[in-house]
Amino acid sequence: MSERAAHGNDAAPAGRAAAVSERAAHGNGAAPVERDAPAPADRAAWNGAPALILQHGDWGPPGLLADWLRQRAIPFEIHRTWLGKPWPEVAGRAFVASLGSPHSPADADEEPEVARELELLRAAVDADTPVLGLCFGGQMLAAALGGGIEAAEAPELGWHVVDTTVPDEIPPGPWLQWHYHRFTVPPGAQLLASSPTGPQAFRHGRHLGVQFHPESTIEIVRDWAHTDQPRLDRLGLGDGDALLDAGSGYAAAAVDAAFQLFDAFWRNAHDDDAIRERPGDSDRRAPAWNAQGEARDVP
Repeated sequence: MSERAAHGNDAAPAGRAAAVSERAAHGNGAAPVERDAPAPADRAAWNGAPALILQHGDWGPPGLLADWLRQRAIPFEIHRTWLGKPWPEVAGRAFVASLGSPHSPADADEEPEVARELELLRAAVDADTPVLGLCFGGQMLAAALGGGIEAAEAPELGWHVVDTTVPDEIPPGPWLQWHYHRFTVPPGAQLLASSPTGPQAFRHGRHLGVQFHPESTIEIVRDWAHTDQPRLDRLGLGDGDALLDAGSGYAAAAVDAAFQLFDAFWRNAHDDDAIRERPGDSDRRAPAWNAQGEARDVP
């Protein structure tokens, strides 16, 4: 979920349709910074440090990403950005994941928390801490790396297949989507997947950004659809429940695809041997999500 999907105006704000402003994306009016992607040999072995998840609302839990982390025995912490707590350090983390949000990176001029997160992701990139960006998070990663944000020609809502050049890393789906804007691939990044609406996934060194929601389930996205239904009505996009239920048969395969994507991200960021499943923990089906889970909040 992104770009004020639940709360904003139907049209993109003036001046934001083409790209994120330089001040919003890069700070203090500076020009975009191109960051060279490190070679695969620069991947670092995991030192056991926890991952950090940036969650932007109660309605947007880490879902399948949290399930994957538990099954891979990777500890994680959740920073709930709307609570106003101090932002944590990112250096030395297993990775930083940014989830969905009703905002856009272009809101950094008006929303201090968005601006602060852009700074955090730039700091993660500078510290060579892997970043996993999911929908809004993918747009934030693109902006942090010098890419832009623009209005999509058409929203992507519900289940959508992507055209992938690396199906072992980014399966074609169908994936759950819920967005009205899209990122542009940042300088130095490799486009991995696309759709008729625009780029769907890119890799920049150890970092991965996607425009869809591998972490989400139908139950999670259904809450967004209900909140967003007045907007769907205004735009003539139909019933949100129907958009989701039309692909309900894909849900089980989407869990496997999400684990495949997360595994590939981890392999690109760390040594292959660092991935390990708990003994006997082979069932990837997602349990009902408990927002606290086994993670702990960042102090």
